[in-house]
Amino acid sequence: MDKQEKHIETLAVYIHGALSTLHAVGLVHNIKRRNWRDAAIHAGFIAYDAFATYTHHQYIKQKGS
Repeated sequence: MDKQEKHIETLAVYIHGALSTLHAVGLVHNIKRRNWRDAAIHAGFIAYDAFATYTHHQYIKQKGS
C-alpha cells in the first residue's frame, strides 16, 4: 500500500467514525422525541458506519504500512 492510499483509508476510518458518532446523537435526540422511524434510520446508519470503519481498518492492517 502506498502512502497516498494509506492516507485515504485512514481518512475513511476517521470520517465513518465521526459519522457514526453524529448518528448516535441523532438517535438519542429522536428517541427523546419518540420519533421511532427516524431513530431506527439513525440506528441503521450507525451499524453501517461501524461496519465500514471496521472494514477500512482491517484493509489498512492487511495491506500493511
